[in-house]
Amino acid sequence: MMATTRFAVLWLCAACLGGMIFAAVGCAPSGGDALLPAPKTMIADIPVPTSFELEELRSRFFDNGEFRHIDLLYEGSGGMEDISRFYKNQMPITRWEPQARRMAQGQIILEYTKGDERCQITIYGGGTFKSTYIHIAAWPINKNQAKPKASGKNKTNRRF
Repeated sequence: MMATTRFAVLWLCAACLGGMIFAAVGCAPSGGDALLPAPKTMIADIPVPTSFELEELRSRFFDNGEFRHIDLLYEGSGGMEDISRFYKNQMPITRWEPQARRMAQGQIILEYTKGDERCQITIYGGGTFKSTYIHIAAWPINKNQAKPKASGKNKTNRRF
């Protein structure tokens, strides 16, 4: 009888301890303020949450002083909506202006402009025991590019 009582008490203590650990891990704050910007990132004016690491083998970056092309992938942990709120709060600090936010095929896509540049941030993955990815792409906006004229005709003038 004594062994059964000890077993029940030990089981009850283990269950309570497990419940407290699960509650502490599962009840982390879910506001966008829970994610903080890393103090130093590869691109100074595009913030990245501290819990994300650059995937160097899957990233590239070009800057010649006149324009830059950015194609970076970060891996880490965090909820997609929390990361979206992080960028909503952080991008204006570095003067990026929001243009669009959309969701497609399980991804959140955020678009920003700043001067002659466009930035697209794609957030995907996540879930229980899965990494979340942040893909950052930025490129120059070509303001000299001719915009197609709307007309009822289907003709195009081509010069070769």
